[in-house]
Amino acid sequence: MKQIKPVATDRRKKTRNDVYRFIYHAPSSVTKQDVARELNLSLPTVYQNLSELEEAGLIRAAELMKPSGGRPPVGYEVCEDAHFAVGVSVTATEISMVALDMKRNEIAAASEPVRSLEKEDLLRQFTDAMIRFGEDAKLDREKLLGVGLTVPGVLDPVSDTILLSPTLHLGKVPVRQIQERFSCPVSVENDSTSAGIAEYSVLPKEERKKSFACLYLAYGVGGAVFFEGKPWYGENHRSAEFGHMCIVPDGLPCSCGKKGCLEAYIGAFRFSRDLGISIDTFFEERDNGNKEYQDLWEDGIAHLAIALSNIRRAFDCDVILGGFMSEQIAASMELLQQKIAERDIFGENISWLKIGKYPRKAGIYGAAWSWIERFIDEI
Repeated sequence: MKQIKPVATDRRKKTRNDVYRFIYHAPSSVTKQDVARELNLSLPTVYQNLSELEEAGLIRAAELMKPSGGRPPVGYEVCEDAHFAVGVSVTATEISMVALDMKRNEIAAASEPVRSLEKEDLLRQFTDAMIRFGEDAKLDREKLLGVGLTVPGVLDPVSDTILLSPTLHLGKVPVRQIQERFSCPVSVENDSTSAGIAEYSVLPKEERKKSFACLYLAYGVGGAVFFEGKPWYGENHRSAEFGHMCIVPDGLPCSCGKKGCLEAYIGAFRFSRDLGISIDTFFEERDNGNKEYQDLWEDGIAHLAIALSNIRRAFDCDVILGGFMSEQIAASMELLQQKIAERDIFGENISWLKIGKYPRKAGIYGAAWSWIERFIDEI
């Protein structure tokens, strides 16, 4: 892996980083003059930084698409294949993997069913799945920045431990037990927080100072809150556990061992495992007119409306729905908005409720993107 030259001062590093980010976010190749003008830098300074970035293999020269006449001016663009990062999602039913290049393009993806939730079996399968993924996709390990793993659970950054993951039947698992199985850097993050990172990353620039909450709907239900682009973890790294807020005292039993949690009412297990069928079968039967399943789904929507009303009242910000269940929520949005409106004390427009851009892959995209962003920060 090529290394970029170290610089003597923080100011020099910031200038080089600004140059790279300008090229990175530009919709097409840019000239030295473009960089100098937009960043208010001298041409010699721009040339020096472009030379360092090009030598490190992070940018390349490219002819501009529309020359003004005569010899085409030289532009610069990011080398998207300079490095890549991997995102992995482990749920109660599936291990999903994706590799993204520097421009966050998907270059490989794979998934396989989870065979066992016994801890050692699960860790072994995760390790084996990652090895197969790299070999099958012919990924160049020399260019790998890191692997981001997302889990539906509560993490403790002080002890670096997965404290609790009810749907994976995990508790107090040191992250090092996962990291020591690999010869590359591995990070572990809550799936909802990773999904929020992905959704934040695709927000228009003018909206990136806005706060928003994420509600992640899969077999389990999780959440995240972002203030000015940063996740708010709380004092004990347990914020936004929306899936385990009680919405029905002494209600349905939840995988966490308590009763009445939101997860017990809208988590996918309610519509699959608890009925002894697959989630796809449930929605097929519901759509084919099964009245029992239609009523059960509407009950889930009604309880989801309670939770969303509470989140909106507590944080007064947009709420983005993610996870594969949000695709079904999108089809029931009119009913959901009606149920929310019945509880609204302000009579406001429910435009604050949105479906995420990446319902199924936001978590693993965010996990991979965090490694890419970390690398960019160090340029």
